[in-house]
Amino acid sequence: MLSIVRGDALFAALLLAASLALVGCGSGPRAGDGGPPRSSADSVDADVGDMQLRHVHVESPSRIAYRPGDDAGLFLTILNGGDTTDALTGVTTAAADRVVLREGGGQPAAVTCIAVSAHGQVSLQRGAGAHLELVGLHGVYRGTTIKVTFAFQHAGRKTLSVPVQTRSHPVVPPLRSTALARCPAASPSP
Repeated sequence: MLSIVRGDALFAALLLAASLALVGCGSGPRAGDGGPPRSSADSVDADVGDMQLRHVHVESPSRIAYRPGDDAGLFLTILNGGDTTDALTGVTTAAADRVVLREGGGQPAAVTCIAVSAHGQVSLQRGAGAHLELVGLHGVYRGTTIKVTFAFQHAGRKTLSVPVQTRSHPVVPPLRSTALARCPAASPSP
C-alpha cells in the first residue's frame, strides 16, 4: 500500500514539473508587450507607442527578384490601442524611390496622413483596396528583408526589417476595420 502512495506522489510531482515547464515556454516578450518586433518567415509585427503594426510584409515577386524600377505592395494592419486618434504620417525605405498610398486601381497619393481612431484599426492588406505601394524598387529579392520606417503623428517612429514574401498568400479581410480616413486639412494660421 505504501508503494502505491509513493508512486502516485512521484507521478504527481513529475506532472507538476512538466506543466510548469510548458507554461514557461510561452512567457517571453511579445510585440504587444512592448518587446522587440516579432516576425515569422513572411511578416513582422511591432508596436510604436499605442500603435500596433501587424502582419507587415512586401508581396512576393513573380520572379526571384523584382526588376529595378518595379513596384510592389507593402501590406499591413494598423491598430490603435490608445484613447486618442493617431495617424500614420510617413513611410520611407532605401529599397524604393518612394512609398505611396493606393486605393484599388486609383491614382497613387503621398502617405501624408492616414488617421486611426482611438481603439480602431485600419487594414492596408488588400491589393484591390487601400494599401501602400513601394514605387521604383531596387535590389529587392524574394525571401529577404528590407528596412522600412513608419512615422506616426503622436507615437513616433519605428524602423522594421520587413520580409519580402517567398510566395503569394490569399488575402483574408479583417474581422472589423475602420474605413480609411485621411486627416482633416490643417487650418491656416492667422
